[in-house]
Amino acid sequence: MFSSCSFVPISATAVGMSNNFAFYFLAIANAASALGRLSAGFLADHIGPLNVMIPFTGVAGILTFA
Repeated sequence: MFSSCSFVPISATAVGMSNNFAFYFLAIANAASALGRLSAGFLADHIGPLNVMIPFTGVAGILTFA
């Protein structure tokens, strides 16, 4: 999982992002993932952990192949 994160700044510079911003892009992406982590926990408390995990895993699989 973390090996792909090391290529994010390289890919960002390849599509035209400046080197200075690409360096911080990974930190920004990790900070933004806090929203997803908190929302998944909140939903799991209210509708059940498997009812959250199954659709989120399906979406993650689709996005992986996209």
